[in-house]
Amino acid sequence: MAQASDGVHQPLRASIATFVGTNISMAYWLSGAIFGGLTPILSTILAEKAGGAWWPLALLFSTIAAISPVSVLALRGPRERQMMRTA
Repeated sequence: MAQASDGVHQPLRASIATFVGTNISMAYWLSGAIFGGLTPILSTILAEKAGGAWWPLALLFSTIAAISPVSVLALRGPRERQMMRTA
């Protein structure tokens, strides 16, 4: 089992290693800590406060899912400007 896991995670480890000490690395680890740590806690609190209703959790996860494409589109502009400078 450990060998299969190593094979799956090896490309991720290699790509992260190339970004160590960069802003990309900081953003990756910070977002992982915020969303990976707080989402289960917030979900548990929402489920408890809503009395088991599903819609607060659906709203939470929909909001988190909506943040991703907005972030990608926001990063598109600076990347294009950087590519134009190096060309």
